[in-house]
Amino acid sequence: MAVICLRRDIAFAVILRCSDICPAGKLWIILVIAKHKQGTPRDTVYPWGKGANKHKSEHCRLRQCDFKSAVCAVRKGNRIKNNKKGEEMIIHGLNKLTLLDYPGLTACTLFTGGCNFRCPFCHNASLVENPMGQPVIHEDEIFAYLKKRQGILEGVCITGGEPTLNPDLIDFMKKVKSLSYKVKLDTNGTNPDMLIRAVEEGAVDYVAMDIKNSPENYGMSVGIKNYDTAKIKRSVKYLLEDHVDYEFRTTVVREFNDKNSFYGVADLISGAKKYYLQAFKDSGDLIDETLHGLTREEMEEILPIFDGKVDKIEIRGMD
Repeated sequence: MAVICLRRDIAFAVILRCSDICPAGKLWIILVIAKHKQGTPRDTVYPWGKGANKHKSEHCRLRQCDFKSAVCAVRKGNRIKNNKKGEEMIIHGLNKLTLLDYPGLTACTLFTGGCNFRCPFCHNASLVENPMGQPVIHEDEIFAYLKKRQGILEGVCITGGEPTLNPDLIDFMKKVKSLSYKVKLDTNGTNPDMLIRAVEEGAVDYVAMDIKNSPENYGMSVGIKNYDTAKIKRSVKYLLEDHVDYEFRTTVVREFNDKNSFYGVADLISGAKKYYLQAFKDSGDLIDETLHGLTREEMEEILPIFDGKVDKIEIRGMD
């Protein structure tokens, strides 16, 4: 633990290492206790991730949480929530038009920050490793845009990071649907409880779930040694029951996904309606910049493994 002074209007910051917050590796959390201009301490704590810009006060206000609860959480080794239920949904990016993200619909895409995985091939590394250092788009701006585009856009895609880490995700999706948009959710499947509730409450119309690897190799792909895939399997099972339109997809990376690993994937998602092999591409914002994709010929060699296992399989993202 260390105490540092960040700037004149901040009393002090307590730096804590809390590995449970980031199971993939070390993460330093800075709890900043601010004070009013008059010098009266405020009963709030601002969490920052490693490398965050500590001078963006607007981001700080959006991430405030109760001081006593945060300190207790750290002492118990629990995760510090970035925002409490009932607060504003935190959006870090908006792609105003996509013809690809939502199958069959013209849509826009919203990006949330933070993730409980550290996939080396993640193409949104900044959102995963340093969400607090990214711009924030307020809800009122998002909904002003969506109201303006009613009748032009048909769907809204919510991706990340991992959107299900946000406690207000379902309420947010319901607000989007109230404007007559279809909602697509991208998820890694680690929060089956929220996934099931979102479907049962009619908050989502289409789910795209990432299948990172075969169960025995999952930890290697998500950056967590000996990862327990129980929640992944539960999410897969629920989607296979056909409660909502869905797809499974795997980003194929030479260093992690050999041909044999797809036999395990085929067994995991057996009975699926749609499965996509996604070409790995360097987005310029990767966690590991040394990785490589497969050739089309190599991707095509994988397809027969899924014969009789899935109704439809396609290669996505290759010319």
